[in-house]
Amino acid sequence: YQKALGSYHKVFLYVNGVQVPGEKSEATAYANMMGKSTASSQVPADKVEALKQLKQSTHLNMAACFLGVGKKSGTAAPEGARAYKRCVEVCTKVIAEGPCTKALFRRGQAHLELGNLDEAKADLTEAERLEPEDVSIQRELRRIAHAFAQHDKREKKRFAGMFGKMEKDSTG
Repeated sequence: YQKALGSYHKVFLYVNGVQVPGEKSEATAYANMMGKSTASSQVPADKVEALKQLKQSTHLNMAACFLGVGKKSGTAAPEGARAYKRCVEVCTKVIAEGPCTKALFRRGQAHLELGNLDEAKADLTEAERLEPEDVSIQRELRRIAHAFAQHDKREKKRFAGMFGKMEKDSTG
C-alpha cells in the first residue's frame, strides 16, 4: 500500500502545478503579484474534465489504500487510526466536487472503523440512495446496524450498573 500511496502522491505533485482555467490558487496569486504569466501551466479547456477525472480516480485509489493500511494495522494502532482518518479526508475532497458513490462508501467504511457510527450510517445511506442495488453497500449497512446494536447493549449494561448502584445507595 505504501508504494502505491507514494505513486499517487507523485500524481498530485504533477497535477497540482497546473492551473485549471477559472480556478484561483496561491501559486497563481503569487505569480500575478510578481508579474509572471501562468499561461504555460494552464490546462487547455478541452483537457479540464480529464484532469478532474484523474484527480478523482487518484483520490479514490488513495482512499482504498488508506483503508488497506488501516485494516492491516488495526484501528487500535496509531497508524491504523491515522490511515482511516486520511481516508475520510481524501473521500471528503472527492465528495466536495459532487456526489460519488465510491467516495461515500469508502468514507463510510473508514468512519465505521473509527467508531463514528452516525457519520458512517449517513454516508452509507446516501451511497445506497445513489446505488440501491449495490450489495457491498447493503453489507456495510448491516455491519453498522450490528455495531449500533453492540453499542446499545454496552450502554444498557453500563447504565444498568449505574442505576443499580444508585438504588443500593439510596436504600442502604
